[in-house]
Amino acid sequence: MKAALVLSVFSFASMGAVIGSFTVELPRSFLIHQQIKSDDTYILGLEASGGYVNVMARRSSEAFSPEEHFFNDVEVLRAPSVERVGAFQWWLSDTKRVAPMGLANEISYSTNFFTEVAGWQIFGNSRHEDRLKAQENAHAVLSVLAQKDLRSLTGPEYAGKKYYLGWGAAGVGDPTMMQNEVKYDVLHTHNIFTSSLGGDYIGTKLVGPSTATAFAIRNAWKAIGKEMKPEDMYVQYSSGHGSHTGLGVGVSYAEIRDTVLGYPAQELVVFIMACYSGSLVQAFDAKKTVWGDWKSKGRTLFVFASSGAQETSSTGPGTDPDEENGPNGSAGSAFGFSLWKALIGYADGYIDGVKDGYLSLAEIEKFTKAKSLSVGDHNPVATGVYNSALIMNKVPPKSFRDQYDRIMSDAELSDAIQRLDAEMRIQ
Repeated sequence: MKAALVLSVFSFASMGAVIGSFTVELPRSFLIHQQIKSDDTYILGLEASGGYVNVMARRSSEAFSPEEHFFNDVEVLRAPSVERVGAFQWWLSDTKRVAPMGLANEISYSTNFFTEVAGWQIFGNSRHEDRLKAQENAHAVLSVLAQKDLRSLTGPEYAGKKYYLGWGAAGVGDPTMMQNEVKYDVLHTHNIFTSSLGGDYIGTKLVGPSTATAFAIRNAWKAIGKEMKPEDMYVQYSSGHGSHTGLGVGVSYAEIRDTVLGYPAQELVVFIMACYSGSLVQAFDAKKTVWGDWKSKGRTLFVFASSGAQETSSTGPGTDPDEENGPNGSAGSAFGFSLWKALIGYADGYIDGVKDGYLSLAEIEKFTKAKSLSVGDHNPVATGVYNSALIMNKVPPKSFRDQYDRIMSDAELSDAIQRLDAEMRIQ
């Protein structure tokens, strides 16, 4: 049964709108002219400067074709491209439609947009008789659209944002197995933390020698830093070669430390897989006067390295016995493999035998240390100030773990997370 249409018109702009599980903090001069739910689709209509922006959000397992939705009797002025605007990556295009209106023709320009976030399809368009205005209005709305409720590990009162940055790169001449290891190290953690299992973090991942460069990492740090507020949370994972002073991708331990300590976030969690990565722990300890009292201020710092400062880190088991179809290296590095197993539930109850379906920092730390020693014969080390009972993620159901462990491609990994989100989220 279709929901009745409810029209709402407001005479002021300094307010927010809700659409599905997302919010839009209205830019100046924007007015809400409609908020409705029809069947399974939430619709938000906005008016600004003689134009209109319609945003729609729905949960659907059916594929969405932007071309079929937007390209109907129009002239394509800008071919579809992918661009980050605000919190999300968007499919964007510009079109022109000449429609007969009585005896005259009406020209309408449209900037069209689409993305998929945590099981939601968000799409719509900005329409205006001026092409530039259509583009400006679309960007103004998309730049302030954000997830309303990062539920998994924070309550409904949580108003901050969560950021995940992961990068992994073996050497250009390294064998395929090592290339796969760093790739899967990043994919595994990325797909936990950016799903509802790990808190719906806004994720950025850089994989491979040509992508995970020092320039790209610094740009990602800068972009996150510009947005970060004191109530926010940050998780970083890196995998690749390391030395006593820094990483093979070209960033030093001192640079990593100073970047992280420069963030104002409430929680800062850093995982690093590299030979001699304990040197990063030592770098943080050298500045303990900066963060030593954070716990009394309600702040968390947790830095977890795959091996000691004078110790190499090992490759993993090649393939995971649970991952039947994985290529050589898909199990990740010894540390990455151990951390992944911890995050998907093997660490639940590791300390006290209580399997409560959630994983604390202590469970993750202790299990990963023991497993890394067993698999790779090296000893992960940690530092920081944190509550060891801090819950980091939810244990996936066994049925999901069984299917996830058999999935290898990037697309399949993403599809599995989307399906899990659809199953586990409160509708």
